[in-house]
Amino acid sequence: EEGESLSQATNSSAPLVNRVTQGLYPIGTSMLPLIRANFGETQPTDSDLKTYYQKLGLYQAPQINMPVAYDTENPSAYELRVSPLQVSLAASILSNHGMMSVPSIATAVNTPEQGWVVLSTAESRPVEVIQAEAANEAALSFILEGKPFWSHVGQASGSNDTVVTWFLGGTLPSWSGAPLTMVVTLEENNTFLAKYIGENLLD
Repeated sequence: EEGESLSQATNSSAPLVNRVTQGLYPIGTSMLPLIRANFGETQPTDSDLKTYYQKLGLYQAPQINMPVAYDTENPSAYELRVSPLQVSLAASILSNHGMMSVPSIATAVNTPEQGWVVLSTAESRPVEVIQAEAANEAALSFILEGKPFWSHVGQASGSNDTVVTWFLGGTLPSWSGAPLTMVVTLEENNTFLAKYIGENLLD
């Protein structure tokens, strides 16, 4: 009886909306490591930032076989709202030598007839967004002392004086395994909790 109302995006709490792919949150200071990687200490203009964010895929829907959302209302880079999936893909450049990963749900499926079947990713390839040296340098500048990963906690103000807290982190350029990126998005003003969750998962 409640299913229809719970599934509506207009529902105040939207409990059945997949926030990773469909939730749109203000960007705030979450992208500082990525901005540093491309612009150094220079403060970019809105136009420069928008061009960069377009390269990072923040103005388009991620190409993945599930419902996704992207901001079509805010042309300004400073007012842009993004999904955690978009931020995860963008942040991957710092752990992957400047290359942005391709989103996928699974790399293989176990079928009754054929056993494990590897899913093709030939249609899409990782894209170089910035030079490897710049990405690696930025990742190292956000390294957490004593930890084998980089991290950053940022915040953004939403509508009705709400605050969103972001944690971005990932493996270092010297990591010998598969590059990993972690994004935590909290719909509350809680930098301690965001950092606690992100660091513990990466640990």
